[in-house]
Amino acid sequence: MPELKNRPWTHSMIRWVSVFMATIFIFGISGCSGDDDENVEETLTTPEYISLGWQLFEVTDYYNALTTFKYAFGSAAENNDAYSGAGWCAGRGADSMNVAAGYFNTAWAGDTTNYDALAGWIFVEYQLGNYQDAIDKSLSLLNSKPGWRFLHETNIDFLDVRLTMAASYYYLGQFTESLDIVITYLNNTFEADVSSRNGQRELLNELERLRGIYG
Repeated sequence: MPELKNRPWTHSMIRWVSVFMATIFIFGISGCSGDDDENVEETLTTPEYISLGWQLFEVTDYYNALTTFKYAFGSAAENNDAYSGAGWCAGRGADSMNVAAGYFNTAWAGDTTNYDALAGWIFVEYQLGNYQDAIDKSLSLLNSKPGWRFLHETNIDFLDVRLTMAASYYYLGQFTESLDIVITYLNNTFEADVSSRNGQRELLNELERLRGIYG
């Protein structure tokens, strides 16, 4: 392991430590109490919990991020982002895909401009095998926000949504629609006769190759 003692701290290192210390504060506070039955109250506001939740998400601490987002659940409009964050965490293994879908449903019902929630819901529907739902939600997102990009993980964007649509069409047996998306948006040099079994296999191989590129 390289020697770190004299290494200057970078912005990312400082940010990581800040997140780490804040996490210790939040998850230790529930177990702390003073003498004489003194109660220690949580001091973060809802927006602060949401901000911290996203910071934890961005360093892939999905379990603690999900716990943090739950502190911000409620009926206020600003809390919809907490449900969106919870959905992304659950979909990353902090809970089940069905639970993630429920969080995204709540977020989207509360704010139909929360496109991060809608995008996360698309990916979850696909993973659940609800291919038509994934297509319908993809069309809704791309019609409203064609250049969508996930701000908390910027390598995920509208091209991932297009690819999810193409794969969903494929698994519904709508090979022409799948091929059109691939050629129009993802690889305009690709060719396949999808009326044949061989062409369908070629398309599936291309979808898998593109998944390696777009995630």
